[in-house]
Amino acid sequence: MTLAAVGLGLHSLTAAPPLQQPPAAAPADMPALSALLVPADGKRITTRRAWHRERESLRQRWLDFLGGLPASRAPLKPEILATEACDGFTRQWVRYQVEEGVFTDGYLLTPASTWEKRRPGIVVFHPTTPLQACGVAGLEPTYPERNWQGLQLVRRGYVVWCPRNYINTPGADWAGNARAALAAHPGWTGMTRMVWDAIRAADFLESLPQVDARRIGCLGHSLGGKEVLYAMAFDARYRVGVSSEGGLGLQFSNWDAIWYLGPQIRAPDFPLEHHQLLALVAPRPFLLLAGEASDNDRSWAFLEAVLPVYRLERAPQNVGWLNHRAGHAYTPAARAVAEQFLDQHLAHQPLPTHLDTLTVIPGSPGSPVLQARLEAIDGAIRAQYGLTTDQAAVGLLDLRQQHLALIHPDRQEYAASVPKIGILLAYFHLHPGAATNLDAQTRHELGLMVKASSNEMATRFSRELGLRQIQDVLNAYQFYDPKQGGGIWVGKHYGQGSERIGDPLDDHSHAATVRQLLRYFLRLEQGTLVSPAASRVMREIFASPEIPHDNIKFVKGLADRDVQILRKWGTWQDWRHDAAIVSGPGRHYILAALTRHPRGDDYLVALARAVDDLMQDQSVGK
Repeated sequence: MTLAAVGLGLHSLTAAPPLQQPPAAAPADMPALSALLVPADGKRITTRRAWHRERESLRQRWLDFLGGLPASRAPLKPEILATEACDGFTRQWVRYQVEEGVFTDGYLLTPASTWEKRRPGIVVFHPTTPLQACGVAGLEPTYPERNWQGLQLVRRGYVVWCPRNYINTPGADWAGNARAALAAHPGWTGMTRMVWDAIRAADFLESLPQVDARRIGCLGHSLGGKEVLYAMAFDARYRVGVSSEGGLGLQFSNWDAIWYLGPQIRAPDFPLEHHQLLALVAPRPFLLLAGEASDNDRSWAFLEAVLPVYRLERAPQNVGWLNHRAGHAYTPAARAVAEQFLDQHLAHQPLPTHLDTLTVIPGSPGSPVLQARLEAIDGAIRAQYGLTTDQAAVGLLDLRQQHLALIHPDRQEYAASVPKIGILLAYFHLHPGAATNLDAQTRHELGLMVKASSNEMATRFSRELGLRQIQDVLNAYQFYDPKQGGGIWVGKHYGQGSERIGDPLDDHSHAATVRQLLRYFLRLEQGTLVSPAASRVMREIFASPEIPHDNIKFVKGLADRDVQILRKWGTWQDWRHDAAIVSGPGRHYILAALTRHPRGDDYLVALARAVDDLMQDQSVGK
């Protein structure tokens, strides 16, 4: 089995390492495992119906050993203990109830982007470490960065839940916490508590409105790898699992520890082995990552034993392994294969990473096809209305195919009313409580400022906030940088008054560049302006359905089309500008244009129509 790279921005498909290739030479201590399709009566199983009966028998034998699972589930009663806005995602410390009176906690990582309403969710089970879930959630700088699986996955666009393992409950060591769990549930093993915690973790993810409950997976290393096996075996809501260096065989690692299965598994006549649990996973996708430590070439025996079941279930491609031979580690090579496996089987397309360069440097990569088409559109419309190349700057960002085209993106212009978007940003940055507690009148007045372009409202807010404070916020978000052509500048109140702060490059009282306008609306769309909650409210203010659009520029050009527009325009003398997020059937893009010409409005109307036609052309970018 080979996997094709599914990350966005790749210009060719690259094959992943084969995931069903046996070791070159079988080790001498390769375990001999029972045939899963030949039960105790010796009659070979040849049909799926017969296998499903045998599977239920196997599952019950394991549940009998584990001591059974609770018949009912206590309410989760989730409580957010802390929230942190991070670069591109939100991290929340959350606590919930796993059984009556027993709580656990962990870290919920949610992408800031609003491109998908419901995303696939991943539970990341942490390894054995006193840092518990803090390590995989990226909260401990001393923890190896390659093991920050939670951060790695949220940055790919997954909603990630990193729960604390019960053995790390404060107040006792691992064995002490295991003894407490066994005392509360006579007949349980320590692993039974982990199974129940994994079930409640799926309950929690399933309860989140941002998670697609049909696309939940799990990943874990070491201790976490053990949990993946059991989570997948006993909760079918886990659609895919990746187990790294957990030690698959009962003899491969410390499965006899009290916090796992206990010493009874060392009895010579112990009848169970983990290939049976792998069979309970089938036909769902499962990937084993070995490193010549807890898992090594011996682990292949378990994959070989379960392959007949996967074939009977008509899904042989869904089980795989990789021995990276780099020790007890989650290596970059292992990570690459794991992420491809999760992406493929959860039908997930990762968030685009190459757009990050748009936020940093003038030389952002673009799409040659889109660039050529945009230049042709610009040239034709300029010729029609008499604009020279010095009188128009344009930027187009296709959010569906992650393609970028720019014409004079860093040429700063006097921006008229466009920088009112900077006042909106500064308001939410300087009033963080507004994201969750904004009164209706202020919301409406902010809408008048950005949608109806009210100078009165803009001046009210700019005087309240202060010009220098507004610009400090814009500078902090790098929306103005004199080393990169300037950007969004607010240096004067919109109305009569003497206070004026000119921008360092051109002494404009109000300024903008195409690149920084694209950046602003991209971050608004990604949910990374101030916080996801603040970005959501800002989007609602841009929309303000009770305030009609001014039927000019982009809105006039798209008036007869089935699209939604969030925009900010500006006009002063010959300076005619517009910038907008446009979404509709078959397109989702950001368009920004700055013109200086008496017929600039005509140019913007024609540009909006032509670009919208272009964005519906499926051949662009292919």
